[in-house]
Amino acid sequence: MKNFIIKDEVLKEMASMKIQCLFICFFKSAISLILFSSFVLLANPLYADDIPNTWGNLSNNYYKNNISEDKFSDDFSLLTAQAGTDKFRYAQSEVNNSNSPVQANSYGAGASAKDWSFSFAPYLWLVGLNGSIGAKGQTADVDMSFGDIWENLDFAFQGHAEILYKSKYGFFVDGTFVKISTKDVKGPFNTKTTVKLNFWEFVGLYRFYEQHSGFTNSKGQSKPSFYADVLGGGRYTNVDNKINFGGNGPIGASNQVSADQGWFDFLVGARINWRATNRLSFNARTDIGGFGLGFSSDIAWNLVGLVGVDITDWMQFMIGYKVFYDDYSDGSGDNRFVYDAWTTGPITGLNFVF
Repeated sequence: MKNFIIKDEVLKEMASMKIQCLFICFFKSAISLILFSSFVLLANPLYADDIPNTWGNLSNNYYKNNISEDKFSDDFSLLTAQAGTDKFRYAQSEVNNSNSPVQANSYGAGASAKDWSFSFAPYLWLVGLNGSIGAKGQTADVDMSFGDIWENLDFAFQGHAEILYKSKYGFFVDGTFVKISTKDVKGPFNTKTTVKLNFWEFVGLYRFYEQHSGFTNSKGQSKPSFYADVLGGGRYTNVDNKINFGGNGPIGASNQVSADQGWFDFLVGARINWRATNRLSFNARTDIGGFGLGFSSDIAWNLVGLVGVDITDWMQFMIGYKVFYDDYSDGSGDNRFVYDAWTTGPITGLNFVF
């Protein structure tokens, strides 16, 4: 059976539809994540300012156990008390000594002198999309908010995993996978569009500045009040689109248009974190990439701003805003592929530190 001849205006509409639902996935997870985070924040977690001074308790117990008028004479009790005081002060000075092996690092290594720290953050990006999208020589302008791209999610995952060595050298992976299917019926034609989007960042970091103050976790271990990182790495993007055109009624003919495009961008950037209180911190990251290489975007720019609230020593609630712009094109004529778009919206998630 012969394939349908698709008019230009229909192809343009299909090109728009394939991107229309790319990021709808994030809303379904948002409700449960935000409700859970709100519940935890309203709780009364055990934290540093709720815990008595450990050294004070040790000191009090020492005097209670070692000074007793029932057991010793007044002179001997006085000597014992003085010896206990000297012993306590010596032990405390050993802990505070910068050369002591139990000196805490900036991520709470504490008495174990741990060199490595690891964190994982599942997150949600509630996005809108604005720009030009094209495939198979057809280009469409897209201008949609998150509310326009709601009902077509099949599956989605987003996460950020990071490892840090001696609070100085690190590496993180940030990944997104989305699968979306849409179906539309217009007159004698029906269309089904399936979109798979893979979006991965592989970035190394070097912490070139770190400052400490009196901020501590529940174990009394130090947390940095400010740090700054330089970033370098790459971002891989792959878009796999399939559009099936079918006929309704007795005709029943079908045709398929597909496009599978991937590209890699080198990137450089920076990240800073400022801790305003023991629980409240602010984080900002920006990077730029692409640089017009043959296998990359002409330009790709990313900006993220986050507010973090420490719920416990190992869990942090995050909320903020993310802006991402990517200008990529490849091919010509009927084989031309275009992705020139701004993706913006609020971001929220939980960060788990191990």
